[in-house]
Amino acid sequence: MIVAVGDMNVDLIVPIEEMPRRGEQVLAGGIQVHGGGCAANFALACARLGAKSKLLAKVGDDIFGNHVLNTLKAEGVDVNDVVLGSGNTGATVALIQGFDRSFITYPGENANLSIDDINLDRLEGDLVHLPSFFLLKSLESGYPELMEKISSKIITFDTGFDPGGFKSERMEYLKSIIKRADIFFPNLTEAKRIMGLKGKLSRKEQFALVKKYLACGLEIIVIKKGEKGCIASDGREILEIPAFDVKIEDIKDTTGAGDVFNAGFAVSYLEGKSLEECCRFASAAAAISITGEGWTSYPTGKEVREFLVSHQ
Repeated sequence: MIVAVGDMNVDLIVPIEEMPRRGEQVLAGGIQVHGGGCAANFALACARLGAKSKLLAKVGDDIFGNHVLNTLKAEGVDVNDVVLGSGNTGATVALIQGFDRSFITYPGENANLSIDDINLDRLEGDLVHLPSFFLLKSLESGYPELMEKISSKIITFDTGFDPGGFKSERMEYLKSIIKRADIFFPNLTEAKRIMGLKGKLSRKEQFALVKKYLACGLEIIVIKKGEKGCIASDGREILEIPAFDVKIEDIKDTTGAGDVFNAGFAVSYLEGKSLEECCRFASAAAAISITGEGWTSYPTGKEVREFLVSHQ
């Protein structure tokens, strides 16, 4: 069993040619309504890949919340411990311009998820994934207690991007949380900013960053670099794994690809695969996911294995 604790919302995916100026209007090329939120994305991706998965989150008892809950339930995700709050379900508007994505997020009940909403005695399973640290305001102070309770399990962590600007005083607290995890999945921008770094890093500097995270006590660090692949290390070796090529005309939506990557890695890791195998499986799952909109293109385990065979 894999458990995800964190955010759950709806994603409104809107392709546009250009951003509107203040007070002006542009036309969208369409609109897609999908379930979203990093924890929900991860839980669904794990279920599609063949793992038993469970989601602990908080949503509003409204049309969006019930739509996402029903979708997850139909996919086999255990949502029995999702809390229905009195507020509205969180929502993200993803503005898509070619390959660029801009997000407008309303946290909704995600911001109200606290340690009191989580039945710590029901956190069964082999691996617990904790994404979206910066969006879960009410849970922020509860991470030490939460991670202490699940310390016997494999803990994977992905902070996501900080809308508050990665302020140094907050990063010190975050580092104390990161060292309690076993596997950390930042993207390169997040990995730099958490450590107080800015600007472009050379290959040597990226390797030094990996070592800096491992020195915190992590078992594995995987830094995601989008179309440039990832850098991963378990302390014994540092691997550079390229991303799989996806034809430009086949790319439909890259939203959630990082969560699918995390899920692919977690599922492979629990199967006892090597670090390189975990990264390649995760990269393949993410590559498939961007060829469709939202959750519709999250792959099955069989689809990923067939992709790997055809992309040796």
